[in-house]
Amino acid sequence: MNFIDKCINANVKILNIIKESDGSLFEDCGDGHGGDISKKIDIIAENIFVEELSPFGTIYSEESGIIGNNSGMIVIDPIDGSENLSGGIPYYGTSVSYSKDNYRCSIITNLANGDIFIKENSNYSERNLYSTNQNLIFNAKFGIFEKAYSSCDLANKLCQNNLKYRSPGALAISFAYCRRVNFLLFSGKIRDFDIEAGLHICDDLDIYRGDNILLVSKSKEYFNKILHIIGV
Repeated sequence: MNFIDKCINANVKILNIIKESDGSLFEDCGDGHGGDISKKIDIIAENIFVEELSPFGTIYSEESGIIGNNSGMIVIDPIDGSENLSGGIPYYGTSVSYSKDNYRCSIITNLANGDIFIKENSNYSERNLYSTNQNLIFNAKFGIFEKAYSSCDLANKLCQNNLKYRSPGALAISFAYCRRVNFLLFSGKIRDFDIEAGLHICDDLDIYRGDNILLVSKSKEYFNKILHIIGV
């Protein structure tokens, strides 16, 4: 199997474990490499990705840091939105980015509904773990503001400018849905695990990245308006 097939295979294995699990999957396992507390499901998912993907390159994971020493680099967030998962909120998944020589591949999967977003070099596609019907057209009238709870001043400014948003709590997954919403805004510490695959998948959209701010939009109007709001 190629890299994409192996990555999808890993996601299927992780999803099956989630479906058959009890509450023990959400036990805390100490601080992960990225600074958050790792849950048991994070470690299990990481081990599955290592088993499936390590032949393709060195793995850099949110939970354990650098794994292996092969040519090529794979950056993974084994479970993005693990707090959502532990609370039964259907917005969680996985994020994988692979680069080697002139090849680049990024895959973000929403395990809650099966949506898979793939970019292989410049070729973008969407799939679903459960269905082959991808004929629906989406155009939400709102944006996504991740970590809005810790950026009250900025949240108030968006409200004052009548900019509606949701804050679902899984940055990598939210990157994947950028083409369906007006914008994605994030304020806080920016980590490779959260953004590596998403930046590649969205590299044909407008992107601004500051020290602690990230903005992505398919709309030049919304992009410029929010840049003005945040003072750039």
